[in-house]
Amino acid sequence: MQTRDPGVFDARSRTAALGLSDPIAGLVVSVLILAPEGLAAIAAARHDNLQRAVDICLGPALATIGLTIPVVLVISFMAGQTLTLGLDPGTCLA
Repeated sequence: MQTRDPGVFDARSRTAALGLSDPIAGLVVSVLILAPEGLAAIAAARHDNLQRAVDICLGPALATIGLTIPVVLVISFMAGQTLTLGLDPGTCLA
C-alpha cells in the first residue's frame, strides 16, 4: 500500500471526488484565471472604449497562455515528471 505525502496536492483525485472530468476542471481553472481580464474588457466595452476592451482581453490572455505552458514544462522537466498536455496527435502541428 502506498502512502501519500501530505504536502502533495493531488488535483486529479480531488476533481474526481467532485465529479468533474479533467477537461471540465481545466475549463473551470482557465475561466477563473482569465475572469478578471474578461470582466474589465466587458466594462471597457460598455463605456464605448472598444480598443481598450480588445487590448485588456487579448493581451493578458495571450501572456498567461504563452508563459504558463513553458513554465509548467520546465518545472516538470526539472522534477523528472512526464507532462501530458492532453492534445491529440491530429490537433498538433507536426
